Amino acid sequence: MSRALRISGALILTLALLSAPATFAAAAEGGQRPPADPGAPATPAAPPPSGSLVIHADHIDYVSETELLKARGSVKMVQGATTLVADEATIRLLTGDVAAVGRVHLMQENTDVWADRLEVNFNTEAGLITSGRIYDRTTNALITADTLQRYTEAHYKAQNGSFTNCDAMEGQTPAWRFTFEDVDVTFGDSLELWNAWFCVNDVPLIPVPYFKYPVGVARKSGFLFPSPGFNTQFGFNYRQSFFWAIDPSQDLTITPNILTKRGYGGDLEYRYIFSRSNRGEWLLNALEDRDQDRARGFVRGAHTMQVSPDLSLRTKANLVSDRTYLQDFSNSGSFRALPSADSTLDINQRLPYGRAFLLAQYLQPLQVGGAETFQRLPELGYRLNSLPVLDSPALAGFDATYDFFWREQGFDLNRVDVMPALTTQPFSPGHAVSLTPSVKPRVVYYSRGTNTTQVVHRETIWSSLRATSRLRRRFRPSKDHTRIHTIEPDVTFEYVPPTDQSDIVQIDNVDNLPKKNLVTYLLRNRLVDMQRGGASSTWLDLLLAQSYHVGTPPPPSPTTAAFGVPSRRFSNVWARGQFNGTSLLGLPPQTSQTLSVDTFFDPYDAEFSQINTDFRLQYARRWYVEIGQRFARSGPQVERGDIWNPLSFGQSFTPTPEIQFVTATAAVRLPYDVTIGSRIYRDIQAKITPELDFVGLYQNPCRCWSMGFYFQKVPGRTQVNFLISLRDIGSTDSFGTALMKSLLGPLLAGEKGLPW
Repeated sequence: MSRALRISGALILTLALLSAPATFAAAAEGGQRPPADPGAPATPAAPPPSGSLVIHADHIDYVSETELLKARGSVKMVQGATTLVADEATIRLLTGDVAAVGRVHLMQENTDVWADRLEVNFNTEAGLITSGRIYDRTTNALITADTLQRYTEAHYKAQNGSFTNCDAMEGQTPAWRFTFEDVDVTFGDSLELWNAWFCVNDVPLIPVPYFKYPVGVARKSGFLFPSPGFNTQFGFNYRQSFFWAIDPSQDLTITPNILTKRGYGGDLEYRYIFSRSNRGEWLLNALEDRDQDRARGFVRGAHTMQVSPDLSLRTKANLVSDRTYLQDFSNSGSFRALPSADSTLDINQRLPYGRAFLLAQYLQPLQVGGAETFQRLPELGYRLNSLPVLDSPALAGFDATYDFFWREQGFDLNRVDVMPALTTQPFSPGHAVSLTPSVKPRVVYYSRGTNTTQVVHRETIWSSLRATSRLRRRFRPSKDHTRIHTIEPDVTFEYVPPTDQSDIVQIDNVDNLPKKNLVTYLLRNRLVDMQRGGASSTWLDLLLAQSYHVGTPPPPSPTTAAFGVPSRRFSNVWARGQFNGTSLLGLPPQTSQTLSVDTFFDPYDAEFSQINTDFRLQYARRWYVEIGQRFARSGPQVERGDIWNPLSFGQSFTPTPEIQFVTATAAVRLPYDVTIGSRIYRDIQAKITPELDFVGLYQNPCRCWSMGFYFQKVPGRTQVNFLISLRDIGSTDSFGTALMKSLLGPLLAGEKGLPW
């Protein structure tokens, strides 16, 4: 027969039986409880008051002198959100101490405890657990140990046990876990391990003498996962980061780096968010290079601050110790190919009309340039954009800048550039074509010329007339699909009179304003598929553009003349297009394709001067293939756009060697939860492979951990590194993490237990 007891308040007040009439044996007194009056009306039991303890058991004994209660058989005790079940339990009502044995299960708001024996105080939550397991629902963490000392529901110390976040079923071996001699864990804070091993399927793989990391919090001080690897040039390398959460708005990551064949060093990364508009991130990398017997490294960072609603500051730093450091040590192809390191300071002040700004720029030559490189230190300017004139359709603008250009070798230079502007709002005669006229006179003063130290100046004017239109048609191939086809023609006429530029120092595009009597025409085609429910996709986006010189074309520039390119009326035809959708190749709906094309066609030689394409084919989330191609014939290549119109094609050319370059990327999901991917860069013209990447990742079936590696081969060195991810614990963070995400992300995005 089940009996229920209610113990109110502090666990030492009145005992009340809540079950049907039965005898309650008080061992010290031997008394009996009087039977209930059978004729009395039934009174519904009131719910237990907050904080009371309700006990159910097959047998309950009570010793009144010591306030000791013993419960046996299917014991269940409930107090608020805490429930304890066991075969037997002893409760000391005066102190709140509970000792439970036999199939003990303690259930609280965030944790579950299973044990052979549990001693706990219901008032303080402290206790001792023997042969127990603790599961924290907020962090998915499971700790097993011979002995666990409990301080609170979240804080435990244990000996001779294991820890995991793996979703192993009851009785199964976790896919991964740490075994330890000692652990100190506070769920929602941190976990410390001593004399531990990292095990996969209970096979010890990696010894861990000491490890501390956050548990259940995104920002907590502790060690991050190590990143071991091997490099044919640098030897074995090992990176181990320590994350220091200085306060809720600042953190510092310290990462020592050991290269057994080259030297030692590390990274310091400081991040801060003092407010939504005051934040930054800075990285200092240093290496004591034994081969060159000197310290090398770089500083990279950015800071953004909104000083006031109208005043903002942005700064960016990229400084390298020497020109070849990034080529020697960087794993990123984009960093290795940087022509220069660019550092800037940009301050903007919004005014009632327009804005004022200060810009400082420092270019550190890497691939090109040197002591003769001009530095913009600084540029001061004022800009007014499209202000209505006396409530008329006319719009006025104004742009003025002062620049001081400095360089180590050669001469310094001051430049003042003033350009008012007048345009109108677009107007549509006949409602078929929209017209926009514009005029911009410009005067530029220089403190000296190329061959003189006297002030030189140049005055010119740019005038234009732009005509645009839009044709649109809607199709309904089915009740669930609507297709919209848009055609947008655009024609712009520009005129700039010829000016003498022979004694003007050429620094940027402000200094090169050649004669212009040019018509640029373009046609844009777009086809959009819209589905019921609002989803849409662009099937086709194609742009064709060309420029035509009206009258006599400008004479060849020195660069153009050096290559024997004559002046021509027609420019190259520029074609840029993107094609998407399953219908592109008539493949099944699970297959998607994307084709991007960017080409220049020379109408005089009847051949392509540039062809750039990227094609991607993907089948669901099983595999994908992506091929990119770059081609440019040798000689001067047409430059798209100028300071007046970014879509025009004048007589500006850039000397270019022949380029034939191919990139190929592919990834596939294999059986046994393995995914692999690879990318190759091949310079067909030079017959070299600048870079070859290969990555592989294994995910265990429950997705609670993954292990991967990446292989990278660049000129002069080959590198192999390993990565690991433990769900809800952390993962290795390195260049390989970004590389793996780039190659495998299209197939694995959104899954659990990934290294990114």
